[in-house]
Amino acid sequence: MLIEVLDLSFVYMPGTPFEVKALRNVNMKIKSGQFVGIIGQTGSGKSTLIQHFNGLLQPSEGKVLVDGKEILRNSLALRYLRRRIVLLFQYPEHQLFEETVYEDIALGPKNLGLSGKEVDKRVWDAMRMVELDFSKYKDRPLFDLSGGEMRRVAIAGVLAMQPEVLILDEPAAGMDPEGRRAILGQIRRIHKEKGLTLILVSHNMDEVSRLADSLFVMYEGEIVLSGSPAVIFGGYSRLEQYGLTLPTMTELMHRLKERGCSVRTDVFTASEVRQELLALSRKGDCKSV
Repeated sequence: MLIEVLDLSFVYMPGTPFEVKALRNVNMKIKSGQFVGIIGQTGSGKSTLIQHFNGLLQPSEGKVLVDGKEILRNSLALRYLRRRIVLLFQYPEHQLFEETVYEDIALGPKNLGLSGKEVDKRVWDAMRMVELDFSKYKDRPLFDLSGGEMRRVAIAGVLAMQPEVLILDEPAAGMDPEGRRAILGQIRRIHKEKGLTLILVSHNMDEVSRLADSLFVMYEGEIVLSGSPAVIFGGYSRLEQYGLTLPTMTELMHRLKERGCSVRTDVFTASEVRQELLALSRKGDCKSV
């Protein structure tokens, strides 16, 4: 097992009037190569949880294991761990520091002591993965980029480090619909091409249902549901009690089924819905809808 969380609890500002128990007895397992989604309302503990995966936070109680070894406060071990497991926070473009696109993406590989040739190779490959043309963008000043381009540079900077695990906290936050589609499409391609273990934190049900193969639902610091998207989005009642909704396309199928239509409810994309509706019309079923 790549990442294993055992009875994890975490308290902010313990022993003070401002004490907050952010995580309560969390247990989860993440296998190498999985695309995992962590969903829940704002304040459910999602961001606190993922900061334990590479030792940014240490448990108040419980353990986090990587490859069967507990994450401890050892500076050398943590430095290596943070090269393997990289966390990209919301609005990562705010973490760009260098003057040009190339310099910013190359910063991490250079700090690893790699040769100039290897740095060039990693920067080129990372830019390709986020659809930034190397010759066109490498010398562009960062301040000359759009918000979406800056976010892609930030993701490329992480990819150039060649991590094993990439954790993305609301990677499309604040973007327009076109920008969201572009970023999420690139994330899907990164997972397929590089075989990275990807952990996506989101409150957008449409996004995680299409991308992740396994989901964890958080509520008030606990994991309350886990399973495939088909299992998690199998009904209204369970999600409603945790303040969540069904993906748009899935909700449509549920509505049709409630009205007597013979349709699948484990669908998450417009193309899948179209296929179901075509099949429905051929059967002549549900004519009143």
